[in-house]
Amino acid sequence: MNYYFVERKPKDIDFPFAVVQNDGEEIRTSVANVSTEELAALYAASPELLECCKAVIDAWHAKDSNFGKIEPAYLQTIRAAIAKVEGR
Repeated sequence: MNYYFVERKPKDIDFPFAVVQNDGEEIRTSVANVSTEELAALYAASPELLECCKAVIDAWHAKDSNFGKIEPAYLQTIRAAIAKVEGR
């Protein structure tokens, strides 16, 4: 599923950007209405950002030299962000 954002018309509405999804068959569904282009871009990129965060944690733990070490603070921050996204 791909997410991207589009500018809505007219521009004087409260939420001028919509985040939509495309399931590969050009079926588009609005999933969010946001007030800024930056928020729309962040929302559209969020599935990839979540996967990236999970990959960073997995990569750190896959490295043999990290065995038995305490996770660095940045991994704890990433875990907290993932928990928010997943509603934990």
